[in-house]
Amino acid sequence: MVSSERKRYLLLQGPSYYNSKRPLTSSLDRFAEELEPLGIRVVSALIKQAAQEADIPVKVSLETMIPGKVNKLEDLIEAADAVFCSSRFFDASLAQEVIALASRKDVPVVAGGYGPTFNREFFKGATIVRGEFEPVASQLIEDLFRGRLVPEYDSREKPTWDYCHSYVWPDRALPSNQLFTKLTGRRRKSQTWMAGCNNFCTYCSAVRMQRGGGEKGVRHRRAGDIIAEIETMGLKRGDILFLTDNNTALIPREVLVPVLSFLKNRGIYMMTEAALAPLLIDYEEHGPDKSLLKLMSTKDGQGGCIGLAYGADDLVRTKVAGSTDKDLPALLKGAPILRELRIPLNLMTIVGLDNHTYPETFFQVAAVFEAVGAPTDLFFIATPYKTAREREPKGWGDIVYEQGRVNTQKKTTDFNHHEVVFRPQGMTEIQLQQGFYWLWRQRYSPARIMETFRRNFDARVAATNPFLTSLLTGLAWGAFKYLGLRELSAGGYIDKQTQRFLDEEYRLWKKRNA
Repeated sequence: MVSSERKRYLLLQGPSYYNSKRPLTSSLDRFAEELEPLGIRVVSALIKQAAQEADIPVKVSLETMIPGKVNKLEDLIEAADAVFCSSRFFDASLAQEVIALASRKDVPVVAGGYGPTFNREFFKGATIVRGEFEPVASQLIEDLFRGRLVPEYDSREKPTWDYCHSYVWPDRALPSNQLFTKLTGRRRKSQTWMAGCNNFCTYCSAVRMQRGGGEKGVRHRRAGDIIAEIETMGLKRGDILFLTDNNTALIPREVLVPVLSFLKNRGIYMMTEAALAPLLIDYEEHGPDKSLLKLMSTKDGQGGCIGLAYGADDLVRTKVAGSTDKDLPALLKGAPILRELRIPLNLMTIVGLDNHTYPETFFQVAAVFEAVGAPTDLFFIATPYKTAREREPKGWGDIVYEQGRVNTQKKTTDFNHHEVVFRPQGMTEIQLQQGFYWLWRQRYSPARIMETFRRNFDARVAATNPFLTSLLTGLAWGAFKYLGLRELSAGGYIDKQTQRFLDEEYRLWKKRNA
């Protein structure tokens, strides 16, 4: 036994979303996107496990770093024996505030996640974890208990963590947000089934962080382990399971079939991210009635997928650079099948990449949105992040940094994918920002919201399931996005003259391309 003294550990996470230009609807965004953070809960589980083995009593608590309110954590930091901070680059400035507060109280900080992995200079004064936590957890926690933390723990040269046989269940005992449940009457729980991706998109930091891209392949859990964890969540018929996977469609069929069947039998909804190409191949090989998409269908009223997020990412290219299965033909082929099976498509794309030009790119993206008719479209401004490791090709973000095109005067919280934080190649910063707003106006004008509603409305579903109808038609989401537009307009961020120019040019562009 190392010590019988009770240890207190404070775990911190960043906000799910923040945008200083939209304080009202940004708060609604946080509600809509608030999920149980799993990475920091894995840290908690491993701390408690190690403490039990060492016979050390511990108390672990979880809090959120909120912009402008980090100082309110001061008393909690002072009372802690150590602080663990899970940070992306987006909330690195908030982590800096935490590190400064802890330094004054002589409390050690351990920072992990995408932020410290690729931007260690933002986390001076903290012990940082580079790469995944699990491979270095045992040594780090032992050093913590003995008071001998070293400046850095780097797992990136160690074997990737074995998700199939050694996956660590997150600590579900930590409190979670109950507001969504209170307002909707439905529980929403997060879960991870896999890590890694067979795509190596040039702007993506996820697979580089997890070292599971390209030839490294996908790590996935066993079906029995996934189902056993779901059993502990207390989900009832109509509740929601949100998957944090990179690409659920890449998990082997022999794992997906029993898990999807389990959710179907329980009437539990799921939301996930997946490329369409693997699902379409399965649909053709096994037939519509025995396909994975059939198991994900909500058409029979017995659970199913109520949100399939597809990162089409670059709708200007026929195929996304660096990907193996993200292509426009798969999207155009798959969208009608998803509509028939009543699987709401959440189509995601990026604008501002180096191959994008003004104003053509925005017109091309708008035209694809119109052709697909998804209930929910999510578009983001390209945002550069450092991702390169030694002996690996540089990502798009690394190149942008090397070329000096990143606006270093921006706060890290401005890296929210709705703000321009770099100098694009094919347009000006203002053109990119206003083009983004124009795309938002095109997609979420009242007329387009109603058009999307009519295209996806099913009277039979509406008669029995208003909740599913709101997701299938995108009506609630459209109204919310329209409120965001009005808030931006009221703040003077949308240039009306530029918007009128783009409206007229798009009308002419469609006439030329008819």
